[in-house]
Amino acid sequence: MAAENGFASAHESPTIHAQDLDQITTHLLSSPPILEMENHNGVSLNIPGCQCFQQVNMDMVLLSYNDYVLPKQAVRNVLLIGGGDGGILREISRHSSVDRIDICEIDKMVIDAYKRFFPDIAIGYEDPRVNLHIGDGVEFLKNVPQAQVTYDAIILDAFQCVGPDEKEAGDKCFLESVAKALRPGGVMCCPAESLWHTEFSLSDCIAKCREAFKGSVSYAWCTTPAYASGMIGFMLCSTEGPPVDFIHPVNPLNPENYGVAKGPPLFYNSEVHTAAFCMPSFAKKKMFGSKI
Repeated sequence: MAAENGFASAHESPTIHAQDLDQITTHLLSSPPILEMENHNGVSLNIPGCQCFQQVNMDMVLLSYNDYVLPKQAVRNVLLIGGGDGGILREISRHSSVDRIDICEIDKMVIDAYKRFFPDIAIGYEDPRVNLHIGDGVEFLKNVPQAQVTYDAIILDAFQCVGPDEKEAGDKCFLESVAKALRPGGVMCCPAESLWHTEFSLSDCIAKCREAFKGSVSYAWCTTPAYASGMIGFMLCSTEGPPVDFIHPVNPLNPENYGVAKGPPLFYNSEVHTAAFCMPSFAKKKMFGSKI
């Protein structure tokens, strides 16, 4: 692949041959992968229904976790459900206040694939604070020992976005199991449907989350080219306790602390964080009139 044709040269990103991925992709899909290597976005591995980007800090990774979602208390214990690629782990590693990072991923093959072909993303596993659990995230949450582990933050990256197609993320019992695994004032973050989805009721989503978590609830969004409509939403919820101001970061990232990452975030900053909670006029109307 020649750089002059708009593709990256071999030394810029690893070349992945379809035959090398047959065993892995057969586990997930019936058709072989198509590989594109672009200079401006790094590696883009295109499989029907899937997209992955390397060498750019993904919007979802950057907005999923930051110390200042709990503005008055340090985050010590974090649980990630899904996120087997290691990208969110990489971003959590930037936070020196964290003592323990638990991750529950159902498919070890996902982890192995990223470690082999996308090491800059899977580098998150090199953080010594990471404790990997292979298994079902729903069952893991049900069995969190209340007396031993109380998480300050839980990130869900294994289920359908909160919205019309939600399954686990829309189940009351599941949301309550997430809330029970959090300390008072603890925070949950998960992907939510795009505001452009005509069947997405933001008001119902907010009402459902308030019923389950009993604390602060906010919706944020950011541009994400790989997602339908070019944007994705996030639900941020806290359990009953001190109110959490999700909008205004008061513990910004230390620019000198990269964790296991190889450099600072390429997209995220405090201004982008605050702007993510600004709603267009039509979306503000969606926040009222809940059917619940």
